[in-house]
Parts: sequence; C-alpha cells; structure tokens
Amino acid sequence: MKKIIFACDGNNFPKAAFEFVKELQKTEPLLLTGTFLQSIHFVEMLPGLFATFAGHTTAFMEEEKVEFKNTIHLFEEMCQRNGIEYRVHEDSNNWGMDDLLKETRFADLMVMSEELFCTNINMTEPNSFMQRAIHKSECPVMLFPEIYKPLKKIVFAYDGKKESLFALKQFCNLFPQYSHLETKIVYSKPGHDDELPDMMYIEEYAGRHFSNLQFEKLSFNGRKYFADWAKEENDILIISGAYGRSGLSTAINKSFVEKLIEEHHVPVFIAHT
Repeated sequence: MKKIIFACDGNNFPKAAFEFVKELQKTEPLLLTGTFLQSIHFVEMLPGLFATFAGHTTAFMEEEKVEFKNTIHLFEEMCQRNGIEYRVHEDSNNWGMDDLLKETRFADLMVMSEELFCTNINMTEPNSFMQRAIHKSECPVMLFPEIYKPLKKIVFAYDGKKESLFALKQFCNLFPQYSHLETKIVYSKPGHDDELPDMMYIEEYAGRHFSNLQFEKLSFNGRKYFADWAKEENDILIISGAYGRSGLSTAINKSFVEKLIEEHHVPVFIAHT
C-alpha cells in the first residue's frame, strides 16, 4: 500500500493526476492525501501589493473560498466513487512551503499537474511555486499534462551520474507493475561515440527490472533538444533525476525537464537525493 500526496491549489483540480491514481488503485490499495493550497498567498508577495488592490482582492478571495470548498468536495466525491481511501489536508493563512515539505516527508509519491499548479500566481509552468515544491520534496514527484493517456512506454533520461540512477531505483521500487512496459534508456551527447556510460552496469541493473528494455544514444544536445525529441514519442513517461541541485544552479542552468513541463506533452517522474 502506498501513501500519495495529491497536490492541488484551491480551484485547479488536476484531473489527469487523479486518473493516474485511479489506475494505480486497480493494482494495489493506496491512501491519497489531498493537500489543498490557496491559489494566492499574499505573504509571498510585495507588502504594498495588497494595499494597492485591496478592494478587488477582497472580492477575489471571497470567490476563491467558494471554489476552494468545491474543489475539496469534488476530491472527496471522486475518492468515494472510486473506492480510494483518502485524507484532506487544507492550508491555513500561515501556510508555507515547509508545510508541503512535511507532507512529502511522510509519503511515497506526490502527484500534481504540469499545467495547473498555482497558475493564478504565474501562467508559465514550471512557476516558482512548482519549482520550489519539486526541489524541496522529500519523495518522488510525478507531473501530468491535463490530457491523460495510460502509460505505454517508459523513457529513462540517463546521464551516467548517481542522481539519474537514484531516480530509476525509486521508480522501480514504487512501480514494479510497470516492469513489462516497453522501456528505453536514452543517453544524449553530441558526437559519434555510441557507448553509454557504464553500459555493463546499467544493463545489469535495468535488465533485472524491465522485461522489454532498449538502449538509445541520441547524438544531440539533450538540454536543448530532448523535449522536442520526446514530443515525437507516444504515450511515454519520462524518468529524470532533476531538481537535486541548488536553487542558484537550477536558475542558471535551465533543465531540459523544465521545457518538458512547460510544453505539457508528457508526464514526468522526478526523484532527487
């Protein structure tokens, strides 16, 4: 049995993430904990902003309270309808990222929407709230585009480093039921050297966990073009060891995973140490 965090800001219910949870429930029982966060947290904004727009803001917050309650009701109703054990954790006016961090410390997985998480703050994903949630998460995270398709193929973005292997191990431990799917380990590097780093070792490990395993060397700059390549694949899940670096490093070196999230084409599994 798994405990899964269902991360949702008040009025943006991630339907595709819930569809994935429904699929998991067919193979094993689970506990789904809904964490419902307010879309607007003025403590995160400039102090003068509230005073400038106080009238409009008050009306907006009253409207959002209604939508917030409706979203929680929808979550409870869908869990009951599908026989999913659930809990509801609402945020308070003092909610901060540390609260979500605590939630992930006691969970196996967190699921959220690539398109909807805190879009009232910033329409461009991954926005700063999503980046912080992924970076601070103490469990793996799965992000879904809002058009859900059952998983048919797994693509592991491999770079030979321990972070990427950590992500693969986490996925194998969490989802042995996907071991029969077509699985491709891809290594991206410009040039004509077709050898994957530590090929013998990665084949020994992955070959024990996936029955339909392939390897592919992509001869282009993965940071720039991997998201474009992934768009041409059908019904895939990307596994990556992204977001384990410092916040400054992440800001300077935009990850290919950010482009995958931004374009909303494929679900992404992220795990970091």
